[in-house]
Amino acid sequence: MGKHHRKIGIMGGTFDPIHMGHLVMAEAVRMDYDLAKVLFIPTGTSPHKDDILITPAIDRYIMTMMATYSNPYFFVSPIERNLQEENHHVLKTLACPPKGRRAIVTIVNTKGSVPRKPGAKMIVEEDGTIIGSIGGGCSESEIRLVALEVISTGQYRTHHIDLTGNIAEEEGMVCGGIMDVLIEPFD
Repeated sequence: MGKHHRKIGIMGGTFDPIHMGHLVMAEAVRMDYDLAKVLFIPTGTSPHKDDILITPAIDRYIMTMMATYSNPYFFVSPIERNLQEENHHVLKTLACPPKGRRAIVTIVNTKGSVPRKPGAKMIVEEDGTIIGSIGGGCSESEIRLVALEVISTGQYRTHHIDLTGNIAEEEGMVCGGIMDVLIEPFD
């Protein structure tokens, strides 16, 4: 018997506040595409609303939980809220004895709309495992490969990630900014 694959919809946003429009749209898409569930992901820190005061992430997460509670197909993920605590997890991991060689990746400069801000950290282990995040997607995958080179050579590198214009459009990115990262060997 073959594996049964379930389709899942993902709906992310600030949800400040979540409202009927979000819920109606999510239900319509769920039904149109025969989704097994819709996963709502309230943003931790919105990269698009730097100059606007938004409700704390924990409160928006709770509001989203309350708004989706009655629909058995709706679920809420705290992953974005947890990303704010991710640097703490990265630093705790660095304090533990390593399993092997690793590289630490740090965003050192940003311009425009980017998923994470300067200071965000990620570890890449010798086996390719990633701990933490600098934003996910294609750019994080690219940095993982650079970090594996850094682990191999033992030489630090800087890397420029362009999430703007044609490059971003071709890769399916939606941010539209630029990030510079430092990748350092860490044994």
